[in-house]
Amino acid sequence: MKNFKEPSKEVKLEITVNGTPKNWSKRTLAYDEIVQLAYGATPSNPNTYYTVTYKRGQGHGEQGKVAPGQEIKATNKMKLYVTASNKS
Repeated sequence: MKNFKEPSKEVKLEITVNGTPKNWSKRTLAYDEIVQLAYGATPSNPNTYYTVTYKRGQGHGEQGKVAPGQEIKATNKMKLYVTASNKS
């Protein structure tokens, strides 16, 4: 019986958040994690809303938005943009 090695859950990716290169080691990116990468804190102020968009997602040409509570597949060279705004 052959001993098959289980695929590693950890990966080594380089992503860019608001123009700053970051190293990432998970296969997914959650909304809160992206905001934390951009602003150094998780979203906690109920009057602040973060718009999260991305380019170069899965399939290299994929782009879109990430909503609160959502997660996306992380890909190497992915570009993420996070903008904070006040709810009115």
